[in-house]
Amino acid sequence: MRELKTTLTFSLMGLGLTGGLILALMVTLP
Repeated sequence: MRELKTTLTFSLMGLGLTGGLILALMVTLP
């Protein structure tokens, strides 16, 4: 159960990082 929680947290963090990168690209590009 603990491993699942850790995996979920990491996947959520990765998703947030990817979303932030895409958002930054959209804002930077005209």
